[in-house]
Parts: sequence; C-alpha cells; structure tokens
Amino acid sequence: MQKVSVLSVNNWKRVQKKPSLVTANDGLMEYLFNANIYIILKLVYWQAKE
Repeated sequence: MQKVSVLSVNNWKRVQKKPSLVTANDGLMEYLFNANIYIILKLVYWQAKE
C-alpha cells in the first residue's frame, strides 16, 4: 500500500518538470522527518522514565 503524503500532493506539478531531483528531495525529507520523530520519541521516553 502506497502512502499519499501532503508533500507529494504539493510537489505534483514540480514532479512533472524535474522527476529525479524532486523524488530525491522527497526521499531525503521523508528520511529526516522519520529520524526526527524517532529522536523526539526517545527524548520523551527518557524524560518520562525520570
């Protein structure tokens, strides 16, 4: 099942012009977003334990 993100919808017209660049950028943004969520969850977990 494929995720439909707001980022994809917003970039739809840009994707038509520069597919490779935009796809690479979206992949990087998604990676950073997921990494940030992971870090935040770890911080919250550590603070909750104290």
